[in-house]
Amino acid sequence: MKTQVFFGGAFDPFHLGHASLIEAAYDYFKGNLTIQLVVTATSAQDKQFSLGTYHRIALLEEVVALYDYVTLNLCEFELPAPSYSVNTLAFLNQTQPVKYLLIGEDQWNQFSSWHKASYLMNQYKILVGRRLQDDKAVKKQTELPIKQPIYLENALFDCASSMLKIKELSDWKGKVPACVLKYV
Repeated sequence: MKTQVFFGGAFDPFHLGHASLIEAAYDYFKGNLTIQLVVTATSAQDKQFSLGTYHRIALLEEVVALYDYVTLNLCEFELPAPSYSVNTLAFLNQTQPVKYLLIGEDQWNQFSSWHKASYLMNQYKILVGRRLQDDKAVKKQTELPIKQPIYLENALFDCASSMLKIKELSDWKGKVPACVLKYV
């Protein structure tokens, strides 16, 4: 049976940092995994998505086609708002037990602020992909009495979805997969 990995987010847009995490998880599990790429329907922070739901999903369908071990999961669109990983995981676990969460280092640095973070730490193993970031963005996880995550050996990219939203499309080259650039 393949290991089930949860990778949730807005993916607005999906960038090479996201791709790097997916590929590093593949390497970590030697290909014996299925990654559930779960698209956030709503945000706990009520932020606006710049691409819009339709285009985010269309882009992610293009991305998922690149990987035979990644499935696009839209279950959050059926769940009550706001979107919390703990609720989505409870829903997913009804049919396929998920054992791992895949997150970027930016999310790990703020993990203690996640809804029911202690519960998530006790129930799941956390896979963290490193990222390039300035020293001001780095915050060590000290607020939870937690076990250490599993740091993946992933390629590092100087990109973040929030950074791409404020850039011209011409600046996206080398920061997003070719299928994303072609779509937008």
